[in-house]
Amino acid sequence: DDPDVVIYSNYGFEHKEYKCLRVLFCAEYAIPNIEDCDYCFSQHHASYWGKNYRLPMYVYWQNFSQNFNDLLRPVNFDEIKQQERKFCSFVVSSPLGSQKRVDFMRNLSEYKPVDSGGKLLNNIGVPVADKRAFLGNYKFNIAFANGLADGYADEKIVDPMFVNSIPIFWGNPRIAEDFNPASFINCHDYDDLDSVIKEIIRIDKNEQVYRSYLKQPWFPS
Repeated sequence: DDPDVVIYSNYGFEHKEYKCLRVLFCAEYAIPNIEDCDYCFSQHHASYWGKNYRLPMYVYWQNFSQNFNDLLRPVNFDEIKQQERKFCSFVVSSPLGSQKRVDFMRNLSEYKPVDSGGKLLNNIGVPVADKRAFLGNYKFNIAFANGLADGYADEKIVDPMFVNSIPIFWGNPRIAEDFNPASFINCHDYDDLDSVIKEIIRIDKNEQVYRSYLKQPWFPS
């Protein structure tokens, strides 16, 4: 009833009842109300006068910290080649969020079928039980975020990395500050999504280009 510190999220207003030190843990990509807190953990790059510590969502996502070293290991391309991976995966369950990912999935499917393992646009029969195991069967994964937001980076970009499936990312325009832009397809580097699809086709058709992507470290040096 009389705490020294209150830690709260970006839902509700109960925190305003307390006059002690208030720390905001800002989930998803909501813009933090910095005037209500003393300190803040959020997705945003801005320091807000030293109040904010950027904590991307992928950092506290399940199994990231435990398996972090897996992302530092060199990729064995010959092993991946022997797996004869299929083309591209798409795993989204919620109909909410950007229509861009739905449109992109359908447009890319005109080149080759994209397997949808989530509840949205499911075309494999049932939703997958193990997302990463499913992604590991494919060369590419459509890793579009729920919306366009500076600094926001959730599990969508790291899940395919853990199984060496090249992410096709859209969402955070500054994602190249977190991950090596030569290791994945960053939609923000292209004039439009049609150009992104052309690059995916180029990689898919050329083994050397595909190899060059997978040989890159996931993180910038």
